[in-house]
Amino acid sequence: MKLNKRGMVALVLAGAMVLSSCGGQKAASSSAGGKYTAGTYTGEGQGYGGTVTVTITTDDSSILEVTATGDQETPTVGGAALDELASQVLDAQSAEIDGVSGATGTSNGVRAAAQAAIDAAMGVAASGTGEKAVVPDGTYTGKAPSFGVMGEMELSVTFADNKIT
Repeated sequence: MKLNKRGMVALVLAGAMVLSSCGGQKAASSSAGGKYTAGTYTGEGQGYGGTVTVTITTDDSSILEVTATGDQETPTVGGAALDELASQVLDAQSAEIDGVSGATGTSNGVRAAAQAAIDAAMGVAASGTGEKAVVPDGTYTGKAPSFGVMGEMELSVTFADNKIT
């Protein structure tokens, strides 16, 4: 099949879309499974009194368990809020939680720590670290509109050992 200039540009754009949509995250259409790599992951954030740690356990599609600790948090305020904050993360299946009134510093620390743990479960490098994201093994597929009779183009990229194979 011979591609004209438009077809080649469309093919290159479709490829770019696939690679940018992967961006270190598992695409929903990945043949490798869900959005997480099953396991236990830990993240840290700055709470009111010091470091807050959130540990999540996931299967390939959901967060199964969340624990939050902060030994330097005020025991009657931030320390008392840790279980509630962990429960919010579990219920929301996300780090986007309401927090606990009166424990704003601890709530913000739990949000940051939970996001770091979730990013690790998704194979995404923490932002600002300069580290290269780890792409879980699998095949990622993207689609883009095409010119002419093709209607839509599809491109698949397969990763193994964090490399395109």
